[in-house]
Amino acid sequence: MSDRADHFTWKEGDLEVVKGNKSKLKKSLREIHKNLAGVPDPLIVNGVTTVDDDHSHPYQRDNDGKGTTTGQIGTHGIPHIHSITNFNVATAQGHIHELI
Repeated sequence: MSDRADHFTWKEGDLEVVKGNKSKLKKSLREIHKNLAGVPDPLIVNGVTTVDDDHSHPYQRDNDGKGTTTGQIGTHGIPHIHSITNFNVATAQGHIHELI
């Protein structure tokens, strides 16, 4: 058996060591979770909004529902973008869209 395989082999008494350090292990896991909570999820979703005021927008958002429209499609004459928060598109130029 290689040294690496031995690292994953339970030995007599290991379970008691884990039980004896349960509170330390819980604290460590909470700290790891807390540190990971601030790391953005790399998943980016691309899509198109609903049509309103004769145009729609392509958009990008992350798993948390934060993002922005990235251009516009249609005849609306004033270039603009909409921010996206919690999967909701913000009002801009007096109108609003929904994510599709």
